[in-house]
Amino acid sequence: MTTIRVLSETHHHRKHDAWHILFFNPFFWEQTGKHGLNLRRVCKDFKKDIPEQSAIEAAFAGVLIRKVQLFRIFPLSVYDVMGMRSPLLFVDAFRLALKKTGGFEFCIAVMRDKGWVLWNSTGVKRETTKARLNSELLAGGITWTVTGPLFEAAISGRRSVESARVWRFDCFTEEIPHWQTFCPSQREPPRTLYTLWEYDTVLFCLHDAVGHWYKGINRDVLEIIGEIKRARLSTAAGNPVCCIHHQHIAAKKFLFGVIRFRPWNGLAAVC
Repeated sequence: MTTIRVLSETHHHRKHDAWHILFFNPFFWEQTGKHGLNLRRVCKDFKKDIPEQSAIEAAFAGVLIRKVQLFRIFPLSVYDVMGMRSPLLFVDAFRLALKKTGGFEFCIAVMRDKGWVLWNSTGVKRETTKARLNSELLAGGITWTVTGPLFEAAISGRRSVESARVWRFDCFTEEIPHWQTFCPSQREPPRTLYTLWEYDTVLFCLHDAVGHWYKGINRDVLEIIGEIKRARLSTAAGNPVCCIHHQHIAAKKFLFGVIRFRPWNGLAAVC
């Protein structure tokens, strides 16, 4: 809100709903797609009430960009950014491009042309990958929108992913439920019994989802077992957990795990 207030006072513009769209919708730039830098097409009031240049600078305040990305977006050459450290602020690169081109209108027109080329080369591929992964997740019973840094890396191409798989595991709220049922002759609960069963079961789930024994599967199982233990500690502390989700990438597959907890008395948890 501070940025909005300062801009409003500096440029003597009233606060407008467009600011809310721009700053408080985390998926704004993704939703605008190839029109992301054409703010006047996103909201017709931007040009009239809010300077487009101010909106862009405010939207990207504090955002870092690598030098290699500059030439895809801005009308800049290697000579123009010589001596500047990578990464640098998006706003600094934007202002440098404005200075080189001699004005906002011409600079933004070049940027839109570059954006159109970039959209056709990478944006379409990104949307195709996202649609395919979401379709496969939906086929696995995931009816809600999957988000997160790992999913973003998968659809953007930063991580090589060819498909998505869903795996499920139902376990008990207690780590060793009624251990006497398993070992009635023992006086103390066998601490490894249930843990080993869970480990083997999760291992089978991942093996079944991926399709082969991939490198790092034991590390992934240990990470999942750790999350299960943390969920149990939360339940024991009075913050009950009935379901957790786990994401990871293995063998070029985006794996989405649904782990549900239920008490030993057989009553299913409601997620």
